[in-house]
Amino acid sequence: MKHLLPALILSGCLAISSCSSDDDDNNPIVVPVVTSSLTAKVNGSQVAFDTPTVAKENHTTEEGVPYTDLIVTAVKKNDPSTKIVFRLEHMTTGPESCYYFLYNVGEAEYDIETDITGADHFSVNITDNTAHNIKGNFSGMLADFEGMTVNITDGAFTIDF
Repeated sequence: MKHLLPALILSGCLAISSCSSDDDDNNPIVVPVVTSSLTAKVNGSQVAFDTPTVAKENHTTEEGVPYTDLIVTAVKKNDPSTKIVFRLEHMTTGPESCYYFLYNVGEAEYDIETDITGADHFSVNITDNTAHNIKGNFSGMLADFEGMTVNITDGAFTIDF
């Protein structure tokens, strides 16, 4: 009876480690978030986002250099139709680390890829980017495809995953 528990633990570990890894490297691996905070002022109103997820996507450049992207999705508290999504390279910091940012409200999608007159209309600065934590801030003007804009200020996040 004394040896039953260690045998069960060992067999469980073997079963987990023997799982096949036939997954394509480009399929994101969703990592549950341990603790987090993501807030911003949207058109002057303070908004808190919760239930974030962090997905990891493994890629390879044309030169054969591997890299990993993080895709962060956070939903507005009590309103699943409002969310923020952004992509950044894992383990890099600075204002060039995040290359995609989207603020979604219902059917409207405001992002950094939509051209607004005047460059540098939105900035994201990644200040910490470790194996299990990302931290940074964001602010500026985003636009939708119809030319409507949203002003986001005082954006900040700390996400442990």
